[in-house]
Amino acid sequence: MSNTNAIKKLTLVSLVLMIFTSVYGFNNIPRSFYKMGYAAIPWYIFSAITFFVPFALMVAEFGSAFKEEKGGIYSWMEKSIGQNSHL
Repeated sequence: MSNTNAIKKLTLVSLVLMIFTSVYGFNNIPRSFYKMGYAAIPWYIFSAITFFVPFALMVAEFGSAFKEEKGGIYSWMEKSIGQNSHL
């Protein structure tokens, strides 16, 4: 029988996409629209996908790891990196 309780981990691709969106951010989108015009619309879509997909994976990972916590991101950070540095 296969192991149905296999631990799922964050992949390298997901981590790279999270880092890319945190560095690029959404602040550069108006500038790119100003410089590129309507050709920037695919970049809007690409930026949205590369931001929201990794963020959704990250929230799902924290949600599944801390099922009993009721405080959301605050509780996740407290349990992940310690009580003194979760703010």
